[in-house]
Amino acid sequence: MNLQILMNSKHSLLLLLISLFTFSSSCTKNEDAIVGDISVAFNPILNSNDEATYYYRLYVADSYPTIPPLKSEYIDAASYQDGKTRIVIKGLNPGNYVFSYYKNTQLVTATVQVSSGKTNHYDL
Repeated sequence: MNLQILMNSKHSLLLLLISLFTFSSSCTKNEDAIVGDISVAFNPILNSNDEATYYYRLYVADSYPTIPPLKSEYIDAASYQDGKTRIVIKGLNPGNYVFSYYKNTQLVTATVQVSSGKTNHYDL
């Protein structure tokens, strides 16, 4: 009878370990998830009286404007080419975002979309 209990215990332990391994592997983050990039060309007009005009911001569209921006970056003069500021934002999850910047004191917003494995280009 001790042998039967021991065998049942080993069998139960094996099933438990297999179940735990299967569950834990299904809950791990997918390291191979494909992200995308956006390339944005825009023409900000900076206002020396308003510091906010020196930054562009990127928000998740579903939470705009109630949640703080996902990204807020200083507009670098070195990114200015051919009459526009050009930036690339890499490694974003697919979906819709709101890109914002200022033309003097006027806030400009545009919805941009990120696609898996691609760079989407926007000329605002």
